[in-house]
Amino acid sequence: MSRPLKRRDAKHTYELHHGPSMTPMVDVVLVILIFFMAAAVIVGPERLLRAALAREAPGETDGLFSLPTPRLVLHLRIGEGGVPIAEGLGLGTMTLDELGPSLRRLAAEIEGSEATIVIAPDEGVLYEHVVVARDLCAEAGLERVELR
Repeated sequence: MSRPLKRRDAKHTYELHHGPSMTPMVDVVLVILIFFMAAAVIVGPERLLRAALAREAPGETDGLFSLPTPRLVLHLRIGEGGVPIAEGLGLGTMTLDELGPSLRRLAAEIEGSEATIVIAPDEGVLYEHVVVARDLCAEAGLERVELR
């Protein structure tokens, strides 16, 4: 019995091939690997360069890295019965009569001369109430007061 000869033509070889060719993908991955290896060699020494940052004198407090003064917002609104209500500053909700002692305690906790208080009245709040709130801030030692 004779064995048939194996087919060796191009069509038979193509039919034996299953799936996409992985050769181009491997080539691309190797090129990317070489690129990152070369980039790591170049970037390595730069990581150790000294930064030219400004230095402050030991007594100075104002500089490039100092924090800005805190801005605290005091909201004024009209409560039930037309009573002006103050909210904010972490003090809770209170009337203008209760605001003075609370502002004095706040000024003692935060360095009062360094903090900025922003008075933000709602619509309908009389200007008289805004002036009273501003005066209470001044009496407590909070001199930086802004109106919104």
